[in-house]
Amino acid sequence: MAMTVAACASLLFAARAAGQDNPDRVLTDALLQEGTILQEQAAKLQPTGVELDQERRRLQAEEIQLTDEAARVNKSFEAFNSKADQLNAATAKQRETCGAETSKFQSEVDACNKEAETLRAQAAELSTQGKELDRQQEDVNKRIVQHNAAGREWNKRNKEHQQQWVPRMQQAQAWIGRFQEFVDSKSFPDFSAAAGSPSDCTDQRMGALNPLDTLPVLGRALRCLKALKAGNG
Repeated sequence: MAMTVAACASLLFAARAAGQDNPDRVLTDALLQEGTILQEQAAKLQPTGVELDQERRRLQAEEIQLTDEAARVNKSFEAFNSKADQLNAATAKQRETCGAETSKFQSEVDACNKEAETLRAQAAELSTQGKELDRQQEDVNKRIVQHNAAGREWNKRNKEHQQQWVPRMQQAQAWIGRFQEFVDSKSFPDFSAAAGSPSDCTDQRMGALNPLDTLPVLGRALRCLKALKAGNG
């Protein structure tokens, strides 16, 4: 629909001026036309809003997961470094004890060799663990970089969406205020009665016309206006 909301707003005031014969009917038409455009515009923007909300929740869950994984890797590195320090100390002690090669007993030489072999095996195992921790840390860091890039893209898209969404909601809230004025006018009860007192215009159906509950209220108000137009056609 080519008509803009701004044009509809001016149409609303023009309709009030022109509708001297039946201002309520003209006002109904103007409100219905403007409200329908606002509803259509919101409907076009809503899928993007839903998609952004889903992505926001995914990013939040992913951030928690990555934070936990990074903490586990850091804790594993702390344990790894502690083991490495202990192994280095044990190796230095073994070399100090056995390096002099002053023992005259084969049993002592064998014990030194066996301890050295055990320490080498522990060092090899620790090296394997270190490589695995390096791989885990690299993987987490890579995913954090990807997560941060996705977060920046979400911020960009959300900002662009809000620049369109917020003005539409403000226009719709202003429209709800004008609809409320129409409903509260002295002539509205008679106009509604002439239309057959549509059930869509009762307090039970319309509920509280809270502008902050924008889209549901807009929908209920439009149903009332359509019933009034049909009944007073």
